[in-house]
Amino acid sequence: MLRKVSIDGGAPIKVTDQVAITSAVSPDGKSIAFTYPQSSDPFAPPNRIAVIAFEGGPPLETFTIPQSGTGLTTIHWWARDGKSLFYTTTTNNVTNIWSLPFDGGPPKQVTDFKDMLITGFAWSRDGKQLACTRGALMRDAILVTDLK
Repeated sequence: MLRKVSIDGGAPIKVTDQVAITSAVSPDGKSIAFTYPQSSDPFAPPNRIAVIAFEGGPPLETFTIPQSGTGLTTIHWWARDGKSLFYTTTTNNVTNIWSLPFDGGPPKQVTDFKDMLITGFAWSRDGKQLACTRGALMRDAILVTDLK
């Protein structure tokens, strides 16, 4: 669920009742995009993007996106013109950035990394340079038995 609060403090205001995994405010401050699972299971990975008015209310637009494998699909950035959104998706333990145009066109792959996961990214103010934090996900599991 998304809530907003004044920079001066005060009570949080509910923006949506939907489960929101990641979100980003549009460059003009009039809209919020967020990822959410289509499933009623709040722990399901997000496979949808909704765009709502900053004041809240029902989605103005919704989009289906492919579910990621190991990495969480995240929204990090709107295009400077507000006409598309950049999000990450992970396939076979490799994260890439995609652009989702709001005009109904198909998503476009922006990066073509062959390895590692993206944990964050940002565009320069002029939109010409991209900074990414990337790395490998390390998981170790141990089985402990016969504890006394």
